[in-house]
Amino acid sequence: MKVLDNITMRRGIYVVVFTAIGLLISTAVTAQNNGINKKDALAYRLGFNINMPFVTAHTDTFKSRVGWGLWGEAEYKLSNRWRVMPGLAYNSFGFNQYFYNDSGAVERRVITEHYMELGSRFSYQPLEDENSVRIILGAAFSFLVDRKTSFPDIEGTNVTRLTLDNKKSMQPGILLSAGFMAPLSKRIDLGIQYNQGLPAKIHPLDVVGRVGSLQVKLNYKIVPRRAETVLQPEVQADMATDLPYKYDSLMLIVRVKENFTRIALLKDQGYLEEAEDERLKALEAAMEIRNAFTEKLTFIPVYFIYDSDSKLALNGKFDGILLNSAMQRDSSIKLPAKQHLFAEFARQFDEVSNTSGMYGLVVYTDKFKNIPEPFPAFVSNAYGFLNEAEVVAKFEKRLKKYFAPKQ
Repeated sequence: MKVLDNITMRRGIYVVVFTAIGLLISTAVTAQNNGINKKDALAYRLGFNINMPFVTAHTDTFKSRVGWGLWGEAEYKLSNRWRVMPGLAYNSFGFNQYFYNDSGAVERRVITEHYMELGSRFSYQPLEDENSVRIILGAAFSFLVDRKTSFPDIEGTNVTRLTLDNKKSMQPGILLSAGFMAPLSKRIDLGIQYNQGLPAKIHPLDVVGRVGSLQVKLNYKIVPRRAETVLQPEVQADMATDLPYKYDSLMLIVRVKENFTRIALLKDQGYLEEAEDERLKALEAAMEIRNAFTEKLTFIPVYFIYDSDSKLALNGKFDGILLNSAMQRDSSIKLPAKQHLFAEFARQFDEVSNTSGMYGLVVYTDKFKNIPEPFPAFVSNAYGFLNEAEVVAKFEKRLKKYFAPKQ
């Protein structure tokens, strides 16, 4: 039987110990969450990052090489703005060392370092928007678990491991981090983070150390079932009366902005030209939305109303408020005898936590209540990367999938 070397055994011990600690942290967070009735109060993140290290040189000349890392953390929502995220990470960093050999020629040594990190990050959300950019601050213990060296420019040389002093390598270094994180979708986040290490204990070989690094982080958010929103009974009752839906008896009524209040205010203050400009801007935006639906949504009938007529629509009084192709109210347009849903381009709104979310196409019940999954009640516009027509096309695709016969 092949005997494992000390470094391999040490790396295995680190993995086991860190995994056990991570499970204990996650269990503690879960226990704290049991009594909290908040959406996504507990979640998990699994991520990949690209590492761009900055180095200090004590001898010769060093240049950093891009590395990579994997990480996971539990995210606990302390409030609508603050979150704490304890977790584990594995990161690798590379360096090129250029030096002169005995004959005076320049040679290159490639060094790769491997770290395990245990720590926690805090995120702060400056805006009330549930899915806005978040500021990240964190700290972690960093353990150098392995270092490899090779001479790729010299033929016949193999990759070797430098011996780490057991006592020094077991001493953790400290990493302080700061950055930001922005959601790309409901489950995927992209962030940039700078890590500043305290180098005294982070590079025991005293040759080259990771003092700082810039990371581009991409992660996927997992929300366990026990952390899903528990709706109030009256909200559940409202939703239950509107489910299930049948596509052949369903139609969509899209609400567009008229900016009636702002236009009226400008007129009252004598700004007639500005009021007209505002009206034309609102009309142009409404026409774009109408064109998006008429071109891309063919699965169910679609009608349009202005937001200023929302109260009438909520009470089922549609006579005289439905819009024609010129986006003018037309009393000749009548609704068929079908069940209707409302839709608009807006930010999601959580009826339990009273917080707004990402911007996109939101579909409501006929009482302007949120529709629970699996109905495709929201399609994000991915921070403006998609136009209205593309968002509507995605909605129709999901709608067809939702109503497709189950195999």
